[in-house]
Amino acid sequence: MHEKKKTVYGRRFLPDIETEIILLKPMTFSNLSTEAVLYVASFLKVLQEDVFVVYDDINTDLGECFFNPPRDRVFHNGVKNLIEFFMDDDFVKCGVGIGPLPSTVNEEDYYLSDFNGGELSILRSVFEKVELLVNNFIAVEKSSQPIELP
Repeated sequence: MHEKKKTVYGRRFLPDIETEIILLKPMTFSNLSTEAVLYVASFLKVLQEDVFVVYDDINTDLGECFFNPPRDRVFHNGVKNLIEFFMDDDFVKCGVGIGPLPSTVNEEDYYLSDFNGGELSILRSVFEKVELLVNNFIAVEKSSQPIELP
């Protein structure tokens, strides 16, 4: 585990497919995460087309995930900032639903609150799907085949 520019990241070489992966978690608010992502991507010389962003989506029901939404379907400030910086959306995006926002809760408080046991259980199954997507992405990058969703 390494720390650079308000980010925690780890590197791992996957010998089966002769590929190094870098997992990155910005330790900033989402609207500031672009700076951290770009710094580490530059520092480690990661190309834009090799970026795979997994993000929370409050506009999608808890437990649902989606892959490469059209630009007008991206509401996450951190992802929108990456699109603006890159001047296109030529990187992989995977949204994980954490919504809907309860009408009685402030959006900022909702984002900063912990998930309860039932919600965590739902998210664990989603993370297994996301792991499959990441593995498919890596395999596709190695073979240049289209990505198929599980």
